[in-house]
Amino acid sequence: MDGVTRRGSSPLNPGQVPTSWRIAGVGDFDDDGKPDIVLQNTVAGLIGFWAMDGITRTGAALFAPGQMPLRWTIAAVADYDGNGGPDLVFQDETDGSLVLWHMNGAERVDSVPLVPAQVPTNWKVAGPK
Repeated sequence: MDGVTRRGSSPLNPGQVPTSWRIAGVGDFDDDGKPDIVLQNTVAGLIGFWAMDGITRTGAALFAPGQMPLRWTIAAVADYDGNGGPDLVFQDETDGSLVLWHMNGAERVDSVPLVPAQVPTNWKVAGPK
């Protein structure tokens, strides 16, 4: 990108995500200084990431813990505790509850409710992702 102008595009390698997975955001979870792609499985509730080197996947891993109930979706990926690494915000689709996972790489350090801890179910957290 150059401001709002697209300068080009390149397909990722691999070029597709299985249909049971959705891309939920990006963050550097393997601490190599490069953004990784965060994924969430919409059938089994698995959560993890593709380690990336530019457009090429170099590995894949589940977060620890690596699964959430299906009603919880990854709503945002950003550094919320100021440690330089990404954290995960989840939103419960059934009651609007919000929870933050402080992360150390791919491992959850703790889980805390956000303030407010709940929003109306017709509201969705919109990033950052």
